[in-house]
Amino acid sequence: MDFKASLVLLAATQVVLGFHPVVETPSGAVMGNRVHHKGKDVDVFYGIPYAKPPLGEYRFKKTYPVDPWSGVLNATVEPSACVQVSVNVGELKQASLLNVLQVKNSSEDCLKLSIWRPATCQRGCKKLPVFAFIYGGAFVIGDASLFLYDGVNFAASTEIVYVTFNYRLGVFGFLNSGTEDAPGNMGLLDQTMALRWIKDNIEAFGGDPEEVTIGGQSAGAISAGYHMMSPLSKGLFKRVIMESGNPLTMTPGHNMEGLGQMVELAAAVGCYDLEKAAEEQVGDVLRCLRKLDAKQLLDTAQEKLGTKMIFYFPRAGNEFLPVNPANVDDYTLNGEAVLMGLNEKEGAVFAFAIHKRFSNATEVLQQNYVSVMRIAVMTFFKVGVRDAQKIALSYTDDKYELTFDELKETASQSFGDCLFNCPHEVFTDQIVKNKIPLYNYAFLHKPLESFFGTFTDASTHAEDVAFMRGILETHKDELKNVTSPTNYGLSENHVTPLEEVTFSNELMQSWAAFIKTG
Repeated sequence: MDFKASLVLLAATQVVLGFHPVVETPSGAVMGNRVHHKGKDVDVFYGIPYAKPPLGEYRFKKTYPVDPWSGVLNATVEPSACVQVSVNVGELKQASLLNVLQVKNSSEDCLKLSIWRPATCQRGCKKLPVFAFIYGGAFVIGDASLFLYDGVNFAASTEIVYVTFNYRLGVFGFLNSGTEDAPGNMGLLDQTMALRWIKDNIEAFGGDPEEVTIGGQSAGAISAGYHMMSPLSKGLFKRVIMESGNPLTMTPGHNMEGLGQMVELAAAVGCYDLEKAAEEQVGDVLRCLRKLDAKQLLDTAQEKLGTKMIFYFPRAGNEFLPVNPANVDDYTLNGEAVLMGLNEKEGAVFAFAIHKRFSNATEVLQQNYVSVMRIAVMTFFKVGVRDAQKIALSYTDDKYELTFDELKETASQSFGDCLFNCPHEVFTDQIVKNKIPLYNYAFLHKPLESFFGTFTDASTHAEDVAFMRGILETHKDELKNVTSPTNYGLSENHVTPLEEVTFSNELMQSWAAFIKTG
């Protein structure tokens, strides 16, 4: 990849002491911070409530609008993340990307958003386009306040109002009883409420409610794709950016399948009566689950259910997703333009996680990968045994035993095809059928430093995030703490850190051009 050599001043972000901008919104007044970055002022408002806190009787229920507040809300401190499982589940703590996503502070009172706005104009200004970013984390972990999503550089560099928000995760966001008491997809309903709040309030921050682009990475990209399909999200955004994911990356189960998962959880934490049928005690189970402290509920469930606690996902057959996204032909898509793309070898991150999780079984996998993959293809794609065998052998060049490097490459490619490459091709076709302008990209640059070190020489999942948001400039120390040099970074012919910053700035401008004009 070619990089333009240019001088970039690595500017520190500084709080402008003594100045706190106050904005009057339909929900109430908010006070934020003014920061100075790259010669420009940016106003930052942290932790603005966009929905009623899902506490007590509201736990597991659909999202309700926030009650307006009186006085001035202090929006100068980053909000807590939503309550979530520990990334130590199933020894996945060995995967460094998951360590990055480990939150320090969490709360059920988490349905809040943060806004970064250029402070270049105060009155009579032209309204600015808006970018609402949805974080990833497999719908189980994540935090809008993570340094990777800091919007100060993006807002200062692009003249765009940048918004991030938290949404409920895991069991709190996706428990599904098949009733209105726990309808499932609460995390996606949270996102919809956040987008509605932005639509109704962003003009007070200088944003244009008719020029909102939604976007996300990984599960955030999947979410953005779901909003393209949901009747509840129609009219809340104009354009869509999907980075490393789309609604076909993770095809939801059906609403009716959620009850069994709820029963398993309830039994694990002492909220299930074995003498009664599940359908007879849904109300009692939910009342019991609501009485438990959130941390106690998670800790007890994780201790007894282990990795099963990371499989609370969106489901179809409800008001948010009436039809399974797999039946994509049944949908008329929302949105007027789409920018979407993938990294070079998305599947390598999953091969990395398996290697870390099952390091003692590497030799067994090398000798039996075809059998393992055949079973996986049969299970997840409902393919017959002969076709599954052919598919598995096509990835190993008809070899039944693999070296470690061959195993790594084969696993990376097969995971990448199943979860990213094939879904990407299918969904891009559907976007074109809907006559929506589409821009595809491929992120091929291998960073000098990576969450995955020297595991792969190709760019893999999440390695683009710091570039897209300009984090290389503003949070280089935090990045250093959670990454290690890649083979590319260790070679003599790599680009310089300064050239990577230049590349990052060019990517931000490309994203900004799409957000502004499509």
